Amino acid sequence: MGDGGFTLPLADVPSVAGQGPGTPHSVVGLVLAAVAAVAVAVRAAARRRRGERTD
Repeated sequence: MGDGGFTLPLADVPSVAGQGPGTPHSVVGLVLAAVAAVAVAVRAAARRRRGERTD
């Protein structure tokens, strides 16, 4: 009987070394950051209008 495990030689595994996130990932990140910035700005403006203080 064998050891019951299954292993692949390292040469058969696709390498992702040297590959960072691509353009689509960068665009999605920028869009999410912009949405968050707008949400913070809108929320801050709403608080200013209502006169709430967070001191």
